Amino acid sequence: MLEMAHALNEGRAPRASGELAQHVLEVMLGIEESPKQGGFVDIASSCAIPPLLPENFPG
Repeated sequence: MLEMAHALNEGRAPRASGELAQHVLEVMLGIEESPKQGGFVDIASSCAIPPLLPENFPG
């Protein structure tokens, strides 16, 4: 949340995007579904890897 607030103040997109949330949700659902199907589950979504926070990020 702190990074999101900084991003909004700086006029840039936050690291935690809707695209990232969708991908994480799909992976979590795939992990749940995999043992039921007895194998791998294809993950259709992808997303850009957000940049690392700088070492001096206030927190």
